[in-house]
Amino acid sequence: MQLLDLYVLVVRLVGVRLAFYGIIYLTAFAGAASVAFLLPWALALVVYGTTAFLLLRHPRAIARWLVREDGEKSLALGLGADDLQSVLFSAIGFYLIILGVPSLVGALVPQPYFGGPLWREIVRPAVQILVGVLVFTRRRWLPGVTQAVEAWRRTRED
Repeated sequence: MQLLDLYVLVVRLVGVRLAFYGIIYLTAFAGAASVAFLLPWALALVVYGTTAFLLLRHPRAIARWLVREDGEKSLALGLGADDLQSVLFSAIGFYLIILGVPSLVGALVPQPYFGGPLWREIVRPAVQILVGVLVFTRRRWLPGVTQAVEAWRRTRED
């Protein structure tokens, strides 16, 4: 494994995190009472989306830019790139699940000052838990999805 490979993994993880927060940010406008909030909301959403897209679409190019000439340096971690990526993605998924569960439980508990739980306070942690489960279990479902997409792509080309 080279140093460049480790940087690629880090860039991908940051991209996943930014994409997640961009999705969560989508729900922020629903509770805003004024249209004056629309411009900053849209600008932040574009920044989140664009940055996440670039980090996830071109991680190797960004990693090359970050690591410069040290990219060819070999690392002796005792793990392959796939193993390390699996461990890091599992850790991110677990982190998202662990962070989302208390928020969801807190949103479902009736608050004395409010009439009931707000949908936005329930949806955000629920989406966070769902994304965490998908990232955590990606080794189980991702190969099947990849194969299905490739089969669909081949049928479209024929």
